[in-house]
Amino acid sequence: MLNAADLVAQIRSDLDPLKEKIRDHPYLSALEAGQVQRDALRAVAGHQHHIITSDLRSIALLVSRHGALPSRAFLVKTLAE
Repeated sequence: MLNAADLVAQIRSDLDPLKEKIRDHPYLSALEAGQVQRDALRAVAGHQHHIITSDLRSIALLVSRHGALPSRAFLVKTLAE
């Protein structure tokens, strides 16, 4: 059975192909080439802002709920990576 650190490492490794797909997405090439209209870029930035602020709230709730457990050190270390 995997311990928590090994599980996180395995999940990260499993996600490597997805990260490559994202890095190679045509949108990024179009953005670098200046082919994305400002309105479209604003929309993407707005969506990302919403997602990130929501994720930050979720992480804060997670830490507040589990802050007193022995797993807190692992949780904080993992979130910092």
